[in-house]
Amino acid sequence: WVYPKLSGNYNLITKGNSYSLFVTNDFLNARINGQVFNSIKVIPTNKWTHIAFTYSNVTDTIAFYVNLNT
Repeated sequence: WVYPKLSGNYNLITKGNSYSLFVTNDFLNARINGQVFNSIKVIPTNKWTHIAFTYSNVTDTIAFYVNLNT
């Protein structure tokens, strides 16, 4: 769950160089082993929002979830 008070760019979670979940211009994005995955999911300001992502190293694909929607 996130509740951003300002729009823009910010990190959500980071684990060293392995992965990170971050917001750029209000869009949810991820970085896994140096590769950046961009989404079309907007994170609204001043509102609780549930976010998640899954990654398959077999197919090298990612799925973003915002309020349980892909």
